[in-house]
Amino acid sequence: MREFHIGKNDENQRLDRYVGDYDKFLEVHEAKKAQLEAAYKRQQQEIAQLQDFVICFCHYFAPLSN
Repeated sequence: MREFHIGKNDENQRLDRYVGDYDKFLEVHEAKKAQLEAAYKRQQQEIAQLQDFVICFCHYFAPLSN
């Protein structure tokens, strides 16, 4: 017997359909949550690196503009 579960994804206001029992739902839900958290951390690292680059770039070229 197959069970279907629908879970609301609060992060992006989507409904996701899961096939299987509730334990499978929890497993898939936690895996997706972990993927989103990892992607967020990578994005934050990239943002920090770009900000550092801009700061260095501005400090390097600021004296040249005078």
